[in-house]
Amino acid sequence: SDYFNAWYRSDGPQNYSFWHNAEFDKLVDQIDVETDPGKRLALIRQAEDLMEQDPPLVPVAWENILDVWYNYVKGHNPKDYFGIYDVVRFDTFWLDKA
Repeated sequence: SDYFNAWYRSDGPQNYSFWHNAEFDKLVDQIDVETDPGKRLALIRQAEDLMEQDPPLVPVAWENILDVWYNYVKGHNPKDYFGIYDVVRFDTFWLDKA
């Protein structure tokens, strides 16, 4: 629940909407410690339901990202580029034109 903690928890560092829902925060606490995958998924669904009933934000736009690269560019995986921290490590890239 890194995403829930960062973006939607009341004290989350990226809670830019300043959304506060005590019930959601309690669910996130439970999600963080639940080890049973089925139970964890059920808790996540409950948290999602809360967010649908009490939306933390209304998205008005989103990014459409199209990745294109040469086959000889190695050491990267586009799925790793975006996430909570949105960090790309270019120091892992190299060119292999052999």
